[in-house]
Amino acid sequence: MHRMLTLYRTLNIKPADLPDNPPTWFILHTLERLLQSENLTSKVNIQETDVSVLCTPKRYLESERDTTVYDLQSGALAYLDVQRFASDFIELFPSSQVALSYFQQLSGIEVIDSFAVSLIWISRLEQDCVRILEQEGCTLDVTEVIGSRLPPTIREQVAGRAKNSIVAHFSETTGGLKIVRVGTLILTERRRDGALDELAGYAKEAAKAQWQSLHDDPTLVEDVKFTRDKIKDMIPPTGLVQRLLLQQKPVEKLLEERFWFHVSSFETLNEEEFAMYWTDRMLTRYRIYSAGLVSVMDQKVHSQLAQVFATYAHKDLIPDTIAKARAQGLVLSRKTRKNVTKLSSVLESTTPLDNTSLSSALEKFNKKQGINHPSTDSLAAAKQSMLDDMLRRIKKQKASDGPVLFLTLVILLFAKQYDGVVYATGKFTPKLLKLLKGKLEYEQYEQLERWKEAAKANTLSAEDREGMARMAAT
Repeated sequence: MHRMLTLYRTLNIKPADLPDNPPTWFILHTLERLLQSENLTSKVNIQETDVSVLCTPKRYLESERDTTVYDLQSGALAYLDVQRFASDFIELFPSSQVALSYFQQLSGIEVIDSFAVSLIWISRLEQDCVRILEQEGCTLDVTEVIGSRLPPTIREQVAGRAKNSIVAHFSETTGGLKIVRVGTLILTERRRDGALDELAGYAKEAAKAQWQSLHDDPTLVEDVKFTRDKIKDMIPPTGLVQRLLLQQKPVEKLLEERFWFHVSSFETLNEEEFAMYWTDRMLTRYRIYSAGLVSVMDQKVHSQLAQVFATYAHKDLIPDTIAKARAQGLVLSRKTRKNVTKLSSVLESTTPLDNTSLSSALEKFNKKQGINHPSTDSLAAAKQSMLDDMLRRIKKQKASDGPVLFLTLVILLFAKQYDGVVYATGKFTPKLLKLLKGKLEYEQYEQLERWKEAAKANTLSAEDREGMARMAAT
């Protein structure tokens, strides 16, 4: 026993080592009496096992404890499980709480949950990560660097602390790399910005794809819409940084802004194309017909033609223009779809609309769409184009279309004498002809009267049709 205390060694006493093979309980009892008689109880720890009795100097236990703690403080050990440590040195630490208090008082050690972690080891981990970033750049997952060297329950906490320290290190280094945190990763600012650019590209692709779908099927009810999941589906399996960035609200907001920026650019162009089509096919014609109606001074005829024109605009001109614009993919923007829907609801009203109501509805629609009134020059050019078209139709009119031919001639001659072009049906031909009396030479008017009767009887000759074409072209 004295030699054991001198050598600081554990003495393993087995029954076979003693005369008559005494049982272990007898050996334990004898040793306890011996330690008491020699005043060694405070210096030796006795422990009975199934096959022997172990005698260990307490100074040896303290030495083992101090060696283990030194390994932790020096970073040779990353961590210690305090509960297991207390169990291994139960003679020194009657409970794990006593062991926790012991470690909390030591330098170079931090207690995290039920573990004592080496601060030097964490510092070396941070230095390794800094070296990796400086040499390789790009992206680093501190949790992966730690791996299984720390328990799972404290791995993320230590990794988070290391990330903060690494980012702080680079922020204090003038002219060095700029490091940022993204989720579980730390990476160079350049790599982060590159990933953001890639996400912005996906937002652009998503906007373009949805716009193309709407263009391919203009009847789609749903408007273009930004969703994070559609961006997420576009990220390749290797895009860990992009996926982590997408989880951040500021990044999602930025991508939504980029998405709508591109959608708006598509919409702006589409609205411009719609405005050109609407102005050319509907608005200009409506203005020219309206001006022609004003030129009809006979109040009764004016009222009758106003009703005919209102019906034509209400049932044909405006709805047909909208339908053709839709078919050509010109009603795609959110603004145009909304405003066209409102205008269509007005047109679908069962109540007949007069020119005042139609003009008011069109004025509101044009204002919301940002469509300006056609200029005087453009109206003049459009009117001339309409007259040229009527002249071509007069020249190509068949012999059987006498009434239509004569109506076209009268409208054309009326348009040459007055502003605009009158929209009229065949029954108004005689009334319009009377309004031309005094505006045309006597011989011309008389010839028109003769053609009127021939057209009514459908007896216009080839010579008559040629004469009508010459008068129209004069």
